Amino acid sequence: MTDYAEERRSELEVLESIFPDELEVISDDQLAIQVEPDVQSEREPYTVRLLVTYTDTYPDEPPELELDMVEGDVLDDELQFMLDGLKETADESIGMAMVFTLASRLKELIAEMIVKRKVRIAREDDERFRREEEALAARKKGTPVTKESFAAWAAKFEKEFAQIQKREEDDRLKALPPKEREETRRWVAKLTGRQLFEQGAITVESDAAFGEEGDVALDISQYERRAAEDEDEDEHGVTERLRLADLSDDE
Repeated sequence: MTDYAEERRSELEVLESIFPDELEVISDDQLAIQVEPDVQSEREPYTVRLLVTYTDTYPDEPPELELDMVEGDVLDDELQFMLDGLKETADESIGMAMVFTLASRLKELIAEMIVKRKVRIAREDDERFRREEEALAARKKGTPVTKESFAAWAAKFEKEFAQIQKREEDDRLKALPPKEREETRRWVAKLTGRQLFEQGAITVESDAAFGEEGDVALDISQYERRAAEDEDEDEHGVTERLRLADLSDDE
């Protein structure tokens, strides 16, 4: 009959000689070993605590295993990766003392986990860079302009511009006294579309546009130009009548 207790005591003596500082004996059936990778990074160190709980028939059945991080942050799936690797090694070591083998295997698993992490981070960086490059290329490319899209944009622009002008005119009118506001509105109503376009907007300033209260300043250049055109038409009419009279006399 196998004396499992004696086998555990024998294994513990060996472990104490191999891990004088790393081994922690918790009870007759439980111990812990702090494990580091063979090559430890000063900037990003990792230390894992391997907790081993003996079963009644160990080593004819594997012990219960737990992992705790002493140094370094790992993801849950990274911790599970190391634990699964240990359980696989324990199943392969049934029938013989295996704690030293498990501690050695954990060193390798920590190193493998670190490599996998670096590969994952590099892949994530590459993917992020690719997405940023695609987004930048899309912004540089822009949206192709067609006749239809330009016409839609122009219509929207003109509508928004007209709304802005309307608000500005309303604001200027609101700033006037009531009488001047009414006079200005009547004056605008008399102007033709061409005159409004040429003037661009109604410019009303209390000192420059109005001499005295109640007076309305109009752009008289509009009327002077019209008067000059009327004179040209009159002169042309007189010249034409004289020419016709001369022709009658000749006959």
